Amino acid sequence: MKRRGAPDRIAAARAAVALVARHGDLAGRAVLEMSDDTGQHAAEFRRLGAACLVVTPGRAGHTAPAARDTVLAEPYWLPVGDRRVDVCFLADTLEHTPDPAGLLDEMIRVTRPGGLVCLSYPVRPERRDTVTRLVRSRRDVTPVELRPRRWDLLLAVRGLRAAPAGNPLVVLRRAR
Repeated sequence: MKRRGAPDRIAAARAAVALVARHGDLAGRAVLEMSDDTGQHAAEFRRLGAACLVVTPGRAGHTAPAARDTVLAEPYWLPVGDRRVDVCFLADTLEHTPDPAGLLDEMIRVTRPGGLVCLSYPVRPERRDTVTRLVRSRRDVTPVELRPRRWDLLLAVRGLRAAPAGNPLVVLRRAR
């Protein structure tokens, strides 16, 4: 599989963050991004005025990050207190986690009531099924948007709006 080049990743990050911004002004908001990527999402959140902390998974072979406001940590134990961020954004990391439900629990833990929990993941049937099960089983979040690449993703999670092509992005609002 061919990896996307920098211009493609920047355009994808810009589109994903713009979709999140449709659910509220990001200026002055606290954002936590979990990503194996190169920080394009964080750059976009900052461009829109958000304060953004990037958490890169700490796995064997990873070195300490050099970018500002970036920490090396396990996504199951985020270095953030309860209900401290307005947006918790997971960028294409779900496919690397052995416990997606535990990861979602941790994302919800750090998100303030009324805040957004956003999941971006590559289009694969097993990922679609995992995210669908996670979303349907939760009572502490409400789905507000899905950006699918394929129409079957829209059918998998009913009642959500579709947007143009790109990796799926599920936006959930944390219950008060």
